[in-house]
Amino acid sequence: MLDTESKSPKISEGLFLAFASAGLYLFTFYYEKGYASVFKIPVSLITLDIKTILSFGVVFLTIFTVLFVIINFIALVTMNTLHPVILRNMVPLVPIAFFLLVQIYIYGSSNWQKWIFFLGLFLYFTYLQFIFPLQTQKNGSYLEKLEAQQKHEQKITDLPILLRKRFGNDALVVVIVLLIGISVSENIGIVEAMSQKDFLVTNTTPEMVVVRIYGDNMVCVPFDEKTGELKSSFTILKVGADVGLTLNLKTLKALHPAVPVTPTVSPSATPVPSPLPTSTP
Repeated sequence: MLDTESKSPKISEGLFLAFASAGLYLFTFYYEKGYASVFKIPVSLITLDIKTILSFGVVFLTIFTVLFVIINFIALVTMNTLHPVILRNMVPLVPIAFFLLVQIYIYGSSNWQKWIFFLGLFLYFTYLQFIFPLQTQKNGSYLEKLEAQQKHEQKITDLPILLRKRFGNDALVVVIVLLIGISVSENIGIVEAMSQKDFLVTNTTPEMVVVRIYGDNMVCVPFDEKTGELKSSFTILKVGADVGLTLNLKTLKALHPAVPVTPTVSPSATPVPSPLPTSTP
């Protein structure tokens, strides 16, 4: 069997700062990507500047701190009441349950297609962690079967174990934080776009709503103020380029892209063949 004891190599401070800077840039991009997806803004229009990155960094750090306090409180309560074997089996389920609850909160029960994958993943891992040991371990109580299954899995050399041996626990933590951060950042953008009510509206004809500003570029979309429906076209206006352009702040209905209409095909009448010409002798 391979020696899987980790030498626990550490990430240097310089490399950690590089990862932190790249991670913040990556999280900001996915935040903008989530926001843009609600209004169908092409990803190619997204540009990031230092102000956007720093602004989102403050928001992300605040949310991360709140989640850390909540999770830490739950951990303190459960660690004193649950058996250590059950706690170890629950650890893989925590991030999946978190993603599932976030998706249900954002999309609701009507858009179950958006979160059904996470529900299936949660049920699958719940089966592996708490039901599968009953099928593989035949002797002992339920807790003894869980512990026996954990000891058996520790003897198996898989990819995470090899990565931990080569790069250390710090590298695995960085990867996990990046994956969770990307998902959280994108969902923050989606929530902000879906909950936003106040928009800048141009004085042009037709009126256009400014759905996002990237640098000096304002992404504007014609819309129906009564229904909140956005048209399927974008206009890029430069800030300060048109002195006659006025922007008014308005509270609008929830904006949403136009729903494509499926063309209906009316049944055509069956053609009646014309009679062949007859020749007279």
